[in-house]
Amino acid sequence: MLSIEALAWLSWLVAGLAALSTAQDLSARDDRDGITTLLRQRGYDSRARRRARCLASMYVITRTALVPALGICALALALAKSLGAAAAHALQCAGSLGYLVVLGVVLGAFARWCAAISPRHGRALLLGLVVGPHLARSVWPTVPSVPALFSALLSHLQRLGELLA
Repeated sequence: MLSIEALAWLSWLVAGLAALSTAQDLSARDDRDGITTLLRQRGYDSRARRRARCLASMYVITRTALVPALGICALALALAKSLGAAAAHALQCAGSLGYLVVLGVVLGAFARWCAAISPRHGRALLLGLVVGPHLARSVWPTVPSVPALFSALLSHLQRLGELLA
């Protein structure tokens, strides 16, 4: 179905790029801009700032992919040829929203973890940890990878829509 195929592209073009943008160390910028001092004055420690950044990354990634996904879902519903197809598309749209939330949470947490592990090279680390295992799957199909996990989730959504259509 069109909405699931488009969601696969959105996952990595939109959400993937948003994850890359959040996989950077922002502590130096916080120190330079006075955010760290302001947070200390308000009674927050660096742990609270890290948690807030992680949640913000998850939110930004989810929201960035959610807006075009809603448009695609609306288009798929408008192009449905029957009531059964519309119901299948509606169920897939609901599943797509859940998929995007899971995608945002996983990529956001992974991006912030990469930024914490390698402050200067968080983006490269994220790219290597996502793309490397996925490329290794072409030689060793049992290697786990993040794109393969989300591809499996999308195929389940696809089958769910086909069962109802």
